[in-house]
Amino acid sequence: MEDENPINIQPLDAKKIAETARIAMDDAEAQAIEDDLRQRLWFIDRIFDIETAGVPDTERVLPQSNVTRADEPRVCPDRERMLANAADRSGGCIRVPTVVSEEAGA
Repeated sequence: MEDENPINIQPLDAKKIAETARIAMDDAEAQAIEDDLRQRLWFIDRIFDIETAGVPDTERVLPQSNVTRADEPRVCPDRERMLANAADRSGGCIRVPTVVSEEAGA
């Protein structure tokens, strides 16, 4: 690396982030994460040094085409025939087990 520490990260930043996320972290782990983050930010900062004058703007590297089918009206399947395969049904609907408890929102 040309410049060893171009990005200033305060020594306690990793510990503060870990506390906010409620992740237990000792000083050695915090230092390793700070070093890794500092290196990643250095590489990201190097992107700004790339000369891009004359390079056309692009949205995608490869061309993209619409691969979805045409939206055409079709006859709906028979409700009773579909419900015949349901393990549990009620009032013309398929019943499924609850997957979210009421406590999840608390």
